[in-house]
Amino acid sequence: MKISYDPAADAMYIYLSKRVKKSTRTEEVSDGVYVDFARNELLGIEVLDASKRFGKKDLDWVSLALPTYREKVGHSR
Repeated sequence: MKISYDPAADAMYIYLSKRVKKSTRTEEVSDGVYVDFARNELLGIEVLDASKRFGKKDLDWVSLALPTYREKVGHSR
């Protein structure tokens, strides 16, 4: 599992699949929370307005310590 945080978009993405795959379906499961699928496999979870949900301090380590993988998985938002 990998986590990325984009402070400009205030969005956190949790990658659940070890393999890089392009999302074929995205569903909103809660206000501002989306899940991405490749067929029936859950690829990841995106949380919008992440700093409001988790606190900016808690997300700073994510943006500093982990690279962004959004381009590799073809994430569209």
